[in-house]
Amino acid sequence: MLPLRVTSEIFFEMTIRIANAPCSWGILEFEGMAESLPWSTVLDEMAASGYEGTELGDWGFMPTDSNLLVAELQGRGLSLLGAFVPIALADVHAFQRGLEEALKIAQLLAAVGKAPW
Repeated sequence: MLPLRVTSEIFFEMTIRIANAPCSWGILEFEGMAESLPWSTVLDEMAASGYEGTELGDWGFMPTDSNLLVAELQGRGLSLLGAFVPIALADVHAFQRGLEEALKIAQLLAAVGKAPW
């Protein structure tokens, strides 16, 4: 085995931005879950923990009015990054409803999200 040699050193600065999601606070899409924290508390705690972004969470958990959501996120220094859209692709009868849900969420993301993050 040959000895290792360093012929040059390269240093660079890299910024890593970390985001989280409401599910980390127990906000889950499963029916029958216990009462959850208010969205404002979840966003406050995300910001206080040093996160810079969030996922939308279940539809209706956070405000769905884009102007209000932008104000609430910006006031905490957070960005909206994405959303989980459950669509039962194997169920042909669920497709149309899933498509409508995906488009509704995509419209909110487009109105609120910053690009690139």
